[in-house]
Parts: sequence; structure tokens; C-alpha cells
Amino acid sequence: MKKEDIEKMDTGELDVSAGNAAEGTDNDTADIDKDSDTEGSEETDISADTPDDDEEESKSTSAPKKTVAVNDKTLASNKKKIIIELALAVIAIAAIVIAIVIKKRNDDKPAEEPVVTETPGMINIDNSALFENPPAVSPMVQNEDLDYEALVSEGKMLKLKGNNGQDIYVHNYTNSSYFNEETKYDEAELNDTITKTVLVNFLEKTETDRDTAQMYDTVSVNYAGTMDGVAFDGGTANDQELTIGVSAYIDGFTEGIVGMKVGETKDVHVTFPEDYSNTDLAGKPAVFAITLNKIIAANKVPELTDEIASSYTGGELTTAAALKEHFKNNLLSTSIWKFIDTDFYVSDLPEDTVIAYYNKLLETLDKSSKQYQMSAESLIGMYYGTDVEEYKKQMMTEAVESMRHAVLYNAIAAKENVTVSDDDILKLATDYGYADKVDDFKQEYGEEIIHDYILQSNLMDFFITLHD
Repeated sequence: MKKEDIEKMDTGELDVSAGNAAEGTDNDTADIDKDSDTEGSEETDISADTPDDDEEESKSTSAPKKTVAVNDKTLASNKKKIIIELALAVIAIAAIVIAIVIKKRNDDKPAEEPVVTETPGMINIDNSALFENPPAVSPMVQNEDLDYEALVSEGKMLKLKGNNGQDIYVHNYTNSSYFNEETKYDEAELNDTITKTVLVNFLEKTETDRDTAQMYDTVSVNYAGTMDGVAFDGGTANDQELTIGVSAYIDGFTEGIVGMKVGETKDVHVTFPEDYSNTDLAGKPAVFAITLNKIIAANKVPELTDEIASSYTGGELTTAAALKEHFKNNLLSTSIWKFIDTDFYVSDLPEDTVIAYYNKLLETLDKSSKQYQMSAESLIGMYYGTDVEEYKKQMMTEAVESMRHAVLYNAIAAKENVTVSDDDILKLATDYGYADKVDDFKQEYGEEIIHDYILQSNLMDFFITLHD
């Protein structure tokens, strides 16, 4: 399990329930925030609107909105979205499941001819090809050009030993001055994060007679998008209401309205995200001719207060100071993981552990395939746009990279005596409705996955204590 998956789980950016949430938990619904277009839709609208924008922005379904993470409205709800489902597979599986659910709701035609089984109404899904002819174990991708021993001598790298005797090199988190310098953040970054994540949900609206748009204004616009001078489907809308800097559009789209005067038309240049749901647009530059129709309201960003902190977190954090500390630790966590994961080196990996992890990834896809009554081949083709054999190669690469990280994290944990206790497991199990069924919890998610998830969380707690 790699740290970026831990980060996404911890921040609520990832709901990987895949239909496996424990009974009685809050994981019954998946967040359709990524690649969730219904079949046949060519619209570019993938909204993640703030509460105030839902009604207004629903007027147009062709807004160039970006694929974004689930709205982080409460820490309480986010914590309940920390599902520990198979590391690198989770993003893919979650999106696949979401796509299937949407497809099944909107497509009267079955994806494939059913084969009658002993279970009435179920299709017999044969995914045997998924497990045949596994690809060769992929080589590790590492920076072979660095003189790791020299960096150890300089105090910038630490040399560790893995459980199987591997040589491991990692940036020296025990060198306080180096560690603090490389993982620092500034107060302006923290305040900006709080503003864009929390305070924009509590904007104070006032009427205005200004004719020039400012950040956080609610405005009405018309826009027409082109790519290489040619209009594209779903790129045009009229009387679209949005809030600058808040509404979930492609980066730079709403910000490009700042400074425009009412009645003015301006070309705003943007680039669609690489992971945009419409693959015809993903990663490509576009120009939107935007006309500012009117400024509906001027919105003031409030100061962070105890009341806002409590409201935002559903009462979990009741002071502004506590919420600020939470975001400070989030920024630190991001910086620290980057520090730890950049240019680390593992001399070798036990092939059997890589293959075991690879098989687990395939088993997860197989399970979701049968649960949602579509073959693995259909799922892979629909979501990845590739065939089973290429998908298996990708999963082998994923397995190698995950195991490389696991070797690193376990080596650090062993050196620093960071462990996973029974109480840690019980606490996580309780969070997901398994308080009296810990063995079921382990069986459902896998003991190794649970252990790795908790271990990385405990490692981060350790790293934060080292940071001045």
C-alpha cells in the first residue's frame, strides 16, 4: 500500500466501498465524483458543487467542470470513508463500481448474455482468463544514478535493512535540520488551504452594484469552448451561475473571470485534467470565450471561528485552533510522505510476495465483477480501455510498486519500533461497524492490508513528532 492511497483515504478523497462496506456503517453509497458519466452522455459536466451552488449550477449540464474529490464537508463523514481496500486497486475498483451502477441504472440492455445458474436472476461470470498466464514480475523503477552511500555520508540518506536483508536507502528523517527544511510549509499556504477548503463553504453574500468581477463573486456567464478552433460537444452554456474560485470547474476557468466587466467577453485558456472523464478532452488545451452577464452577489470570506470549525466538522472539532492544527498536520503529512518517498531505494523484492499481492488485486476485480454482474473483460474494457492481458501487466507493475513501498515502511517501523497493536485493529474495526466481529473484519479486508494501513498511519504520527 502506497502513501498516496493513505492520503486519499485520510482526506476523504477516496470512497472505495465497492459494495463491501460493513452493514451498519455509513459506506452504503459511493461518491460519483470521477468518471461517472452515464452511457451515451457526451457532456463535460462532472459536478462537485458546493451547497450554495447546487440549484443554480444544475441549470446547465454542459459546464466544463473538473473531476474533483468528494467535498470535504465534515471530518466525521470523511473518517467513515477510510476503507482499507487493496491499496493501488482501490481507485480503479471504486470508479469501476460507480460506472457499473450508473450504467445498470440507465441501460435497459444487459452487458452480456446471461447464463442461468443456481442463483435465480444471477449471471454466471467466468473470469478464468484473468488468472491464466500471469505476466513476468516487472522490474522496480528506481533512481539508479544516485550515489546513495555518498548521500549517507552527507547525512541526507539513511541506510536500513529490510526483513529479507535488502539494502534500503531513504531520505534521512533523523537529521532534524535537513528533515525540517525539506518538509516545511508556510503560514500563507496553510491559510490558503483553510480558505479554499473550509471558509468558501461559509461565504457571506451581499448585494453589489460593482461592474467588475472579483474573486468569490457569484456571477452569471455565457461560455463557448473550442479546441484548435473547433467547438466540442458540451462546451457551451448560457446563463450559467457560478461562484468564482469556489465552483468546481477546470483549474483557471472561474479565476479567468476575475477583472472582467459586465458585458465583456474574454478568452480564457485552460487545460483539461489528464484524468478527465471525457477521454477526447483529457489533457488537452482549450479556449473558452466567456461573457460576463452580471454580478449576482459579492461574497466575503469570513474569519475562521469556533462555530465554523464545529459546523464544518460536524462537531468533531469544536475550536478554530483544533481545525487549524488538523490542516497543518495534513500539509505536514503531504510534505513528509513526499520527503520519504522521493528517490528511496530497495535492493530487491521477494517475488512470492509480489505475486501474492498481484493475485489479490485480481481477486478484488473478480469479486466486484461478479457482484455487479459484468465480466472482468467488460469492466477492464469499459474503464481502462484495454484488454485483459494488458490490464494484468499493469496490475503486476502496481504490485511491484506497492511491495517496494511496503518493504520501506516496514523497515522504518522496525528501526523506530513503530508497531500495530490489537487495540489499533479493534479501533479501526469499530469505526467500520465490526466492533464485536474483528475476525470478520480481518477476513473481509485482509490482515496484511489492515496492518499496512494502520502501520503507515502510526508512522506518520511518529514523523510528525519529529517535526519542529
